[in-house]
Amino acid sequence: MTRFAEGALNQTRFHALFEAAGEGMVVIGPDGVISDVNPALEQLFGYTAEELVGNNVSILMPEPDRSHHDEYIRRYRHEAKPRIIGIGREVVGRHKAGHLFPVYLSVGEFKTPTLEGYVGILRDLTETKATADTLERTKAELESTLQFAPVAILTLDHDGLIQKSNDAARSMLCLPAEDGERNIIDYNQGEARQQQLETLGRVWRGEVNGAEVTLTYTLENQQTLQCRGHYALVRSPHGMPSFIILELADLTPLVNAEQEAASHREQLALAGRVESLGEMAASIAHELNQPLAAITLYAQTASRLLDNTPSADGQLEAILEKIAAQALRAGQVIKQVRALVGKSEHETEVCDFREIAQEALRLGEVDARASSVQLNVDMPTQAIWVNADAIQMQQVLLNLLRNAFDALTDARPVNPTVHVRMGLADGQALIEVCDNGPGVDADIVDVLFQPFVTSKQHGMGIGLSLSHSIVKRHHGTLCYDPASQGGACFKMTLPITDQAN
Repeated sequence: MTRFAEGALNQTRFHALFEAAGEGMVVIGPDGVISDVNPALEQLFGYTAEELVGNNVSILMPEPDRSHHDEYIRRYRHEAKPRIIGIGREVVGRHKAGHLFPVYLSVGEFKTPTLEGYVGILRDLTETKATADTLERTKAELESTLQFAPVAILTLDHDGLIQKSNDAARSMLCLPAEDGERNIIDYNQGEARQQQLETLGRVWRGEVNGAEVTLTYTLENQQTLQCRGHYALVRSPHGMPSFIILELADLTPLVNAEQEAASHREQLALAGRVESLGEMAASIAHELNQPLAAITLYAQTASRLLDNTPSADGQLEAILEKIAAQALRAGQVIKQVRALVGKSEHETEVCDFREIAQEALRLGEVDARASSVQLNVDMPTQAIWVNADAIQMQQVLLNLLRNAFDALTDARPVNPTVHVRMGLADGQALIEVCDNGPGVDADIVDVLFQPFVTSKQHGMGIGLSLSHSIVKRHHGTLCYDPASQGGACFKMTLPITDQAN
């Protein structure tokens, strides 16, 4: 092949590569005038080759580069200090339509015995920049979400070292401002420490998709937190473990509230037992009084009969006198018992009936969950003022709720539900406790509120009697109505009063 033929072939090859290149290419002379462009550059800038060839390359630039470009070339040719040639950088291109867009420009210089100039290769960065902006914005949004989330969120490595934490986590665990200085394991003691280690290991090894455990955390100030932690493993694009996300919820207030509620329930139960004993003692005293009175009467009658016909030795009269004396003494003892357990005047105060009910309902929710019963509450928005002993009223409401839960547990209806409704009726405060259970046996409806009457297998029959007595002492009423769609419905009323009272 002759040198001429070889040169022609190389020129053909170069032209084919130039035309097929996926990135825009432009060839300019030392004066900055365009001598050739490829189709990719035409598409990139919206010009045709005919519109570009013969024009200064600055046509593709916005100001101030457009006005200064010839000066850039002269300075390079004079100083031979490249600012872009052979280096490449991000610049701004100007489309034929007038809009600007980011491009990456790399420039190469060529020199032959007959020709010299520059080749520019341009790649559109619009999508790349948009993707980068989207990623940066997403990253900023995620970091903002992490920081301002109301729950504590941390990221951990496989050893438990805290890599990142949000404000809620730093506040909860009293973490330093700089991440990477604490290990989550340091906040656990004893069994909790071992449990934390085991959980981290299982999550990191992928043995569980996510794990939720309850742990005790001890802070540097020795404060103890009960927390529920949810762990999730984040993997890299290649599927390798990257880090663990730990979301912590502080259960300490809930635990304290449960303990306070349990203490309150115990107090109410104690008050209920004392009241029940009083009711029982009063009932027993009432029942014993009658036979004791009869014994006294019979002894006195027999003694009077013997007055007319005395016994030979007078022993019978002495025995009858002793019987009468002991009967009278037993009567006095019973009178003292009745006085001891008698109903004293309880302290009452003006209070919002809704608050009394809400406190009882908070305690009743625990029993509802334990009994798998749905508890629905319909409460007015306005205060209902009554003059009452709040503890005793809560005791009555809890008794009605627990009776309903017990009835539903025994009967096991579909969707066991207790409805509690409060409002005003005929100028009085009204609260209803209704269930969808079997209702009250018709045989005991008329004596339902008497002592020792019950439909429960192991019940004492004191609860409703005691509740009825408490409500009556508050000048209210407690009655039973069969629920409209089956079940039992107990209605309690109290006189309303002025808040000022």
